Amino acid sequence: MQRPIRVVLTRVDLRGVQMVWPYRAPRFRGTCICLGTLVQGAVLDPRTTIGLILGTGSNACYLERADRVQHWEQQRHGEKQVIIDIEWGAFGDNGTLDFIKTDFDRIVDKNSLIANSFILTKDCLLFGGETSDTLLTSGAFTTSFVSIIEQDTIDDTSENTVEILRKLGLSCDEDDVAIVKYVCEVVSNRAALLVSVCLSTLLSRQDRPDVTIAVDGSLYKYHPRLKGWMNKYIKLLAPGRK
Repeated sequence: MQRPIRVVLTRVDLRGVQMVWPYRAPRFRGTCICLGTLVQGAVLDPRTTIGLILGTGSNACYLERADRVQHWEQQRHGEKQVIIDIEWGAFGDNGTLDFIKTDFDRIVDKNSLIANSFILTKDCLLFGGETSDTLLTSGAFTTSFVSIIEQDTIDDTSENTVEILRKLGLSCDEDDVAIVKYVCEVVSNRAALLVSVCLSTLLSRQDRPDVTIAVDGSLYKYHPRLKGWMNKYIKLLAPGRK
C-alpha cells in the first residue's frame, strides 16, 4: 500500500514532546527555524512529522520514538516521542561525501567561513578566458541567480541569464550562456538528490501510514524545479511513498 507524502509550506500535539540534539552543540538560529517549521506545519496539518529548511543553509528535524534514542543526556520522564534536530548540514564532515566532491567543491569549502565543516550545506574555460572582479568576489554568484537561470531553462530563453552575467561584469556568447545554464542545472539536481536521500531515510523511520513534510526556505520556494526533482527522487529512494 502506498503511503502518501504531502508537503506544506510553512495537529500533532507537541505537548510533552522533548527536543533532543544528536550531540553537544550550540543551539544555532537554524535549529529554531527548523523546529518552527515543524511546529507550524503540524498546526496546518496534523500528519506533519518532518520539518525541512532549504535556504541559505539546510537542516531538518523530525519526530522520533523515544525508545529509539540511545544517547540521552537528561533523565527520562516517560516520553513517548521526541523531536530530533539532525543538523544535517554537517553531513559529510567526516569524509562520507568525498566521493562526489569536485575540485570546485573543494575550492568553495577552502574559501568558506568554516572550512571542512557543514559540507552538505555548501553547494558548488568560460567567457573567452576572461573573468571579472565581481565574479571573483566570494558569494557574488548567489543561489537566487541559480533559481532565475533555471527558470530561463524552463522557459527556453536566456534573457535573464545574460543579464545576470552582465551584472557580474562578464561578456558572454551563446556557448557561455549554455554552459552556465547547464552547470546551474547539474548543481541544482545534485542538491535535490542529496536532500532527497536524507529525507528518504527519515521517511523510512516513520511508523505512520501518512506523512507530511513541512518545508521552508528561499531555495525551496523560488527554485522552479527543485520540488519536482525531490518528488521524483523520494519516490525512487523510498518506494511505496509519494
